[in-house]
Amino acid sequence: PDGKHVLLEGAESVNAPREKRDWWLAPIDGSPAIKTGLLSPIQNRLGHPSLLDWPGDGIVFSARGNLWEVCFNSTDLSKVQEPHQLTNAAGNATEAAAMQANGEMRIAVAVGATSAHLWKLRLDANRGKALRPMQPVAHTGGSRRMPASPANGSALFYLQNDPSGSAVRMRDLSAGTEKMLVTAVARPKPSPDGSQVAYFDFKEGAIYLMSTRGGDASVVLRTKDERVGIYGWSADGKKIVYCHGKPIRFSLL
Repeated sequence: PDGKHVLLEGAESVNAPREKRDWWLAPIDGSPAIKTGLLSPIQNRLGHPSLLDWPGDGIVFSARGNLWEVCFNSTDLSKVQEPHQLTNAAGNATEAAAMQANGEMRIAVAVGATSAHLWKLRLDANRGKALRPMQPVAHTGGSRRMPASPANGSALFYLQNDPSGSAVRMRDLSAGTEKMLVTAVARPKPSPDGSQVAYFDFKEGAIYLMSTRGGDASVVLRTKDERVGIYGWSADGKKIVYCHGKPIRFSLL
C-alpha cells in the first residue's frame, strides 16, 4: 500500500517443492525478500489459496471459491492471525481488486461458475462402438471428477467439490444409493472386488486405505515425492501400484 514493497508467492529456488512455497515481501529498493510465513497455515486450513490484493492492513485471497482476508503487518511478521471469510457465493470468486475508502474495504470481484460432471456411455466392447448416446450421471450440485470403478462394476467412486469442501463419495450402482466416504481432496481407486478403496490425499501427501463400508482410514504411505498417484491394484487385490517421483517410477505397496 505504501509503494515500497511487492507481495508475491514464490520459493527460495526454482526447483523447490510446492510445500516450500510461501508469500514473500520484496522491497522495491532491491533488498532481500522476506518470508512472511503466511501461506503454510492458510494452506493447511483452506487448501492452496490465490493471492489477489493487499489493500492495507490485510491481504485478500481466494480459497474454496470465496474471498478471504488475513490481517498483515509488514513490520511485525511474528503474529499470524486466522483468516476470515469475506464472501459466501454460489459461484467461484476468481479475481478481485480491493481498496480502503472512508475506513472501509471496498472490493470489485469477478465471480464465475465452473463445474465438471460425470457421464455414462454404453459400449459394445468387442466392436468398440457406442450403443446409445451419452447420458449424464445424476448429481446434486458441485463438481464431480476422477471417477473409478472396481473390476466387478458394482460401484462408482469419485471426488466431489462444492462450496462446503471436497469429499470422496461412493455410489452403489445396483441399489442406486450414495454415501460419502471421507472428506479429502483425493483420487479414489477401489480394489477389484470393491471392498476397499485406496486414495492419495493431495493435501497431506499420503496414501490411505479404507473399507468401502466406512470407518477410519489408515495411512499406508506418507511421502514427499513429487507427482504421486495411485495407478491401480494388482488383480488379486493384495497390492497397490502407485507412481511417484520425477522422472516417474512405479512401485508396489
